[in-house]
Amino acid sequence: GVHFKGRSAHPLSSVVADIVSEVTVDGTPRIDLVVATHRHQDHISGFTDPLWDTVEVADVWLPWCEDPADPVSQRLRTRLDAMARTLALRFAASDPDSAQLALNSLTNEKAMTTLRQGFAGKATRTYVSADRPVRTELPGLRGGRIYVLGPTRDEAAIRRMEPTKAERWLTTEEAGSVLRSEPSPFGDAYEVRVRDGATSRAAT
Repeated sequence: GVHFKGRSAHPLSSVVADIVSEVTVDGTPRIDLVVATHRHQDHISGFTDPLWDTVEVADVWLPWCEDPADPVSQRLRTRLDAMARTLALRFAASDPDSAQLALNSLTNEKAMTTLRQGFAGKATRTYVSADRPVRTELPGLRGGRIYVLGPTRDEAAIRRMEPTKAERWLTTEEAGSVLRSEPSPFGDAYEVRVRDGATSRAAT
C-alpha cells in the first residue's frame, strides 16, 4: 500500500511489478500465502493492480471482520465506514491531514475484491480472529505455530475500544495543545522537535 503522505520515489505499480517478478518461477508467478492484516489503504491499495490476476496464490488470510458472509462483520464495517466519512467531513476544511487519515480507514473495495476473490488459481480464504486458531502447517514452515493476536470477536471487547460519551475527537492542533500542557511520560530521548517548536512524543 501507500500512505497519502508517502514520499516514495517508486510508483506503486512498479513495486507490484517487482514483487510479481520476484515470485515468478518457470514463467508462472506463485505465492503460497498472502496475509492482509487490515483494510487501511496504506496496507492494501497495491492489490488494486490488475497484475495480481496473473499470480497463483494458494492461501489468503484476512481478519474475520472482512468476511462478507459474516453479519456481525458487515455491521461493524458499516459503522466504521460511517464514522470515517463523518470524521473526514468534519476535518475537511480545518484539518486536511486528519481528514485524509480518516479516509485511509475506509474499505478499499477494489483491493478487498482482489483479496477476497482475485488471483489466479483457486486460493483458499481463511478469515482469522484471536479467538480461533489458524492452520500452522505451511510450505517451508513445517511445525510452525501462528499466533493471531487480533481482532477479537468479543463484541463487548469491541465496544470497550470505542470512545465514551464523555470523550470527543480532537483536531491535531487541539491534540498538540493537550500534549504540550501535560507532563510527558517519556524522557527527552523520545522527543523530536519540529519546525514550529511543537514536540512530538513517541514510545519505542
